[in-house]
Amino acid sequence: MLVRMFYCLKLYLMINIVFGYLYSIAGYPVWISDIILMSIIIIIFSIVNIRGLHLSSLVQNIMSTLLVIVVLVLVVFVGYKSDIFVFLRKKLY
Repeated sequence: MLVRMFYCLKLYLMINIVFGYLYSIAGYPVWISDIILMSIIIIIFSIVNIRGLHLSSLVQNIMSTLLVIVVLVLVVFVGYKSDIFVFLRKKLY
């Protein structure tokens, strides 16, 4: 499952750098580029945690604000593209 989440993250970031085939896990190939990318992400979050509470809380506030903004944008787009009158109709039984 962790391998599948990694590939979803890699597709989301649209990173197509692949080199240094190592082995396969459950049919998914593992590349050295994957290990380098995840190591960089882990090191960045480790530095944030080591630097202290202030930086960590700042990063969490920024991430949670971005999450709320993305959800609101998705709700607006889905509301704009959907037929709202379907939800407003009352069914007569």
